Amino acid sequence: MRSEGNDPTDDPTPDSAAVDHDGDGTPSRPADGSRPDPFAGRTAARLDARSLRAVAHPRRLRMLGELRRHGPSTATRLAAKLGINTGSASYHLRQLADAGLVTEDPAEGTSRERWWRAAHEMTRFDDRELLVREPEASMAYIQAIESFYTARLRSGVEAYQDMPREWQQVFTMSDVSLRLTLAEGERLRDELAEVLARYRWEDPNAPREVPDDAEYVIAVTLVLPEPASREDAEPGAQGGAGNPGSGEERGGADRSGPSADAGPER
Repeated sequence: MRSEGNDPTDDPTPDSAAVDHDGDGTPSRPADGSRPDPFAGRTAARLDARSLRAVAHPRRLRMLGELRRHGPSTATRLAAKLGINTGSASYHLRQLADAGLVTEDPAEGTSRERWWRAAHEMTRFDDRELLVREPEASMAYIQAIESFYTARLRSGVEAYQDMPREWQQVFTMSDVSLRLTLAEGERLRDELAEVLARYRWEDPNAPREVPDDAEYVIAVTLVLPEPASREDAEPGAQGGAGNPGSGEERGGADRSGPSADAGPER
């Protein structure tokens, strides 16, 4: 699982071999032919049991995301943004600091107030044994990410009508049901990550020139396996799929996404 500044975590991805980047910023393929890691040039926190427990909390996830996206801040400022009291914000920041996810920023800090900065650009949740060793914290972390994405989607939908017309054309929500092998599922996940890595990521710690008409855009990728759905297929159904064109799929669940011609799709 990999995530960066906009959200506090990351999407599920296995470890990839560290690779160099070509001069144009494109990940170069390792000599052994394995798929390059599109985010190899970004600093990442790899979650262990301690850091997992620290971020398995919605408020800490939001704090970490705020620091990654907007740069150093104080407990007072973060408290105002999250709608909590300063004491609570200070406590959560200390928990993140103890886990190595945030650090004090001496360049900004004063004797009266501490400033904090994110220690990494993104988070990786790729130790699958954590799901066995820390099942409750693992699920709390994943559910906190789910809640974060849901809130971001809701705010985007609410803002849709007031967007400039040209940005309304960029807004998209669509889904498609696929029948994939494990290898194909892994390839789909990796290829989506490679596409995102090609674009300009916001980095408050390394500001760079951007076009005057550039805006913040949140891109969320979801690859949701449904292995249990094959058991729900009706007897005699070909390949476990529902009636073609009926909008119904395995087990009769309505899985058809919005029409590609019906306005915003995703």
